[in-house]
Amino acid sequence: MSTTATADIYDAPQSDLGLEVPKEQSGLFGFKGRLSVLGYMARSALLLLAMAAIGVAFYFSLGGMSGLLSVENSQMGTLPLVMSVVFALSFIPFMWIGMALLAKRLHDINRSGWWMLLTLVPIVGMIYALYISLKPGNPEDNHFGVVNPAEGWEKPLGILGIVLTVALVGGSLIVDGMALLGFSY
Repeated sequence: MSTTATADIYDAPQSDLGLEVPKEQSGLFGFKGRLSVLGYMARSALLLLAMAAIGVAFYFSLGGMSGLLSVENSQMGTLPLVMSVVFALSFIPFMWIGMALLAKRLHDINRSGWWMLLTLVPIVGMIYALYISLKPGNPEDNHFGVVNPAEGWEKPLGILGIVLTVALVGGSLIVDGMALLGFSY
């Protein structure tokens, strides 16, 4: 009997635990996976741009019918009403995508997607949304998925999104604070 065969029996078992775990992404509409700060801000910026483009398109299409929308016109018709309903319905997918992005961002900081309900609380929700947007994610994998660093295109767009978010939230807090103190603008 050889000594090498006996030594192999008592060696620790070997496995390939160092293999990279594939990223779990649920796509644009799904609520599974994780999203880094820059990834979240980049995708949110694109979502807002798409919503703004649709809003501008509907504004100009209704603006061309300004004579139909005047109060004095008794022949208003149903076209403006139908367009308004279509406009409102077109934002349902955008709201769903926004909630999916927020859930993935919450997963990155190791929170359940249900924490997004806190954003509905006035004032506290705005501060919490800013916190979620800027808090770095967990550097390790968690039970929501593996670490999902920002891709190449997400970095510059994400940085721009962070700057715009901080400017808009900070500006609104300043304006609202001044209004509460009695300053008019």
